[in-house]
Amino acid sequence: MCNIISFFGGDTQVGTTMVSQSVATCLSKNKKKVLLMLCSGNYGDDYLNFSADHSLDDIKVNLSSNNICKEDVDGILINQGDIKVLPGVKDITRVKYYKEDDVGKITSVIKGDYDYIIIDAGSNVNYGINISSLLEADKVYFIVTQQEKSIRRFINTYYKVLYPLNIMGKVINNKYKEEYGNNSLLELEEVIGRGDFININYTSDSWIAEIKHSTLLNDGKYKSGIMEIIGDITGDYFKKNRFSLFNR
Repeated sequence: MCNIISFFGGDTQVGTTMVSQSVATCLSKNKKKVLLMLCSGNYGDDYLNFSADHSLDDIKVNLSSNNICKEDVDGILINQGDIKVLPGVKDITRVKYYKEDDVGKITSVIKGDYDYIIIDAGSNVNYGINISSLLEADKVYFIVTQQEKSIRRFINTYYKVLYPLNIMGKVINNKYKEEYGNNSLLELEEVIGRGDFININYTSDSWIAEIKHSTLLNDGKYKSGIMEIIGDITGDYFKKNRFSLFNR
């Protein structure tokens, strides 16, 4: 049975793509078949070392005509280490033409080949591809930081778009620094309710990762947070019961 996991950013630049790729990489190390779908609305190669001619745009016509098949999707996949990658949209002027059911059409023809499909759902709720990525997921993670603007943008998006669509999930507090305090997270709890957050500690090497087109998994503190997400997905690493303010 394939599990579809989506990661959505409460704001831009909160690390959604990096977290998605890191989770996909770690899951693949457990001898699982993993597909990473880059559905943020961008091509998505920031932390991946590939240069390909194919993109999601190649199958857009078949998606629109409801004639998508497994061979179409397999034809644009890229091998990246132990995972396969579905590259995103190359022509950003065409992002608005993807519909709310397009990701579902893709996963329906390929999910039999994978144990996990990890989706980078970006942070923009104005496009069908992002909403489609969330509606199709079995489990959703919302990524924020301690920045007030990140929290407030997420709260606004949650109440105006996500909650009405019944899109629930768990919060990941990325780039966490203890000395920055938790005032912004307390604001999130005040508005939505008390919840169980997963913290990923801040690392100063994120710009190096972008230059090297790699993840931050070599950083022990960062990897510890990713492994907590893995445990939450699989139940293999962390057995303690958790309560999420969004799963109600």
